[in-house]
Amino acid sequence: MAKCYDGPAISALYGQLVDDFGGVEAVAAYLRCSKGTVSKEINGTAGVSPAHFAAHEDRLGRFP
Repeated sequence: MAKCYDGPAISALYGQLVDDFGGVEAVAAYLRCSKGTVSKEINGTAGVSPAHFAAHEDRLGRFP
């Protein structure tokens, strides 16, 4: 099983990245996944994949 980031703070940070990227549809198209997956990561019902989080940080030029 792949490790994932979870918790309300991570979901909130990821949600902000998604908003800044252009929304759920834009992110789903960029990551080639479903809008449902992205929505679940934002609302906390699924952990955020490190690959998803890193892809947005890299694309937006934001690094921890």
